[in-house]
Amino acid sequence: MAYQSEAELELQFIGQLNRQGYSTVSVPDYDALVENFKVQFEAFNADKLDKPLTDKEWERILNLMLGKSVFQSAKILRDKFVLEREDGTKVYLSFFDSDHTKNIFQVTHQTTVIGKYVNRYDVTILVNGLPLIQVELKRRGIDIREAVNQVMRYKKHSYNGLYHFIQIFVVSHGVDTKYFANSDREMLHSLAFFWTDFDNVRLTNLKDFSITFLARDHIIKMLTRYMILNDTDKLLMVMRPYQVYAVEALVRQATLTNRNAYVWHTTGAGKTLTSFKTAQILAANPNIKKVIFLVDRKDLDSQTTEEFNKFENGSVDATDRTDVLVKQMQDKAVASPPPHRPATRTGETAKTRGFTAKGLKYGYGIIKSLLPSLPTSTRRKVPMESHFSIATNDIPNERGGCLHGTESPIPDAHFRENRSGSQGSNPPRQLPQPE
Repeated sequence: MAYQSEAELELQFIGQLNRQGYSTVSVPDYDALVENFKVQFEAFNADKLDKPLTDKEWERILNLMLGKSVFQSAKILRDKFVLEREDGTKVYLSFFDSDHTKNIFQVTHQTTVIGKYVNRYDVTILVNGLPLIQVELKRRGIDIREAVNQVMRYKKHSYNGLYHFIQIFVVSHGVDTKYFANSDREMLHSLAFFWTDFDNVRLTNLKDFSITFLARDHIIKMLTRYMILNDTDKLLMVMRPYQVYAVEALVRQATLTNRNAYVWHTTGAGKTLTSFKTAQILAANPNIKKVIFLVDRKDLDSQTTEEFNKFENGSVDATDRTDVLVKQMQDKAVASPPPHRPATRTGETAKTRGFTAKGLKYGYGIIKSLLPSLPTSTRRKVPMESHFSIATNDIPNERGGCLHGTESPIPDAHFRENRSGSQGSNPPRQLPQPE
């Protein structure tokens, strides 16, 4: 392999991004970054701004954004906010859009920032003027871990101000390429991931990684769908490739077909996070009335509750009242363990079965009782049409596709949307497994 300097790799990478629709912009220093951000921010919100922002209005926006942690900045990035203009009118503004065609994509390189030391960043990807993706490169032959270590040094020395809005770091020496989420904490090498294709083939080459992962539609999807703001630990998380493909396959199967589907993940592969994201995305779909989440062991009840509340603080609440359970079953999404046995007498409730019923505050969560455990009179009150159910978290595979405690396969009604529309004709592909 011919020798390639870091500078050559950098220019080659920027050329690839240009071919993918990124425009190159000169941002020599931090002041130029802020100036460019103002121009792009006004252009992005042009349909809401009938006149340019005044200096005082711009100062209000920067006061909202600056001086925050990485986690707080990530929340601000995803929220709309109300700006009161000097003439007393109010406008709702935002920083980026989930529709990639509405965003402005730029790339710059060799920006010099003075912090504790003078640092010069390799390549920065800007979305509507904000630095959301930072790429650090090393020449071939240098361990990629050195690029991760360099990111850690920059975080301590000069990643301040608008650079707190960085969501994802990419490190590469051209042959190997990894990505990882920004954090207020010390970064771990173990949380830097390779990207893969659907068949679990690693895309380590920087060009291949750029074509797939940094495609404008895909990177916006990663930022809007496949990052998690862990409320408990105040932590940004980015999903691994097999988790992304699993969620996409489940959502596609649920919304485009009337068939069942399942995803198998090995121990420690992040099943709860995958199921959380699937439930969250399905619950946000206006065409979906129910999302039912099932676990098959009591120890998984508390584990899943704890994890869900980490991903979205307060997303799970509890009740031991049957009438409240009925109301929760009528909510947008519910979840529960599969039936271990049918109700044995009229009036038997979740409480007497030793379960707790858990409802939803934000459209997803856990209900720890199944409909069959309710009295017949209560069950009649719960609408059963248009249910989507997600069976997950170590449901034993020796049951051969059956719900635990039953002898029949999971019925179609548990993974079906009863509405007119297209139905997929091809069986789902086998999803890749983590290495």
